[in-house]
Amino acid sequence: METIFQNTRKARKTHKCDWCGGDIEKEEDYDYSFNKDGDVYVWKNHKRCMAIAHELDMFDYDYGVGDQDFQEHINEEYYILVNEDDMTKRTFLERLDYVCERKLTPTK
Repeated sequence: METIFQNTRKARKTHKCDWCGGDIEKEEDYDYSFNKDGDVYVWKNHKRCMAIAHELDMFDYDYGVGDQDFQEHINEEYYILVNEDDMTKRTFLERLDYVCERKLTPTK
């Protein structure tokens, strides 16, 4: 994969995060990249999703981090943080929130 262009943008409309599938709300800052991997494509993600991907060392792999990889990492980290009784009570986005709340240092 080759990143041709990347930057931070402010959403003018609602988008979907390519990692978590959640909404990137209007006026929210998000990461945007234009990539080539055989075909060209656009990738959009929450700033928070990028931060947790770095915090959990998801970029230590040669093949990159797709949506399935991201979700598997978050689920694994969630299961490490909670007991078995709580595993089935959360949607993926709730598990992501839980992991981010416990792993990301608040920025000032």
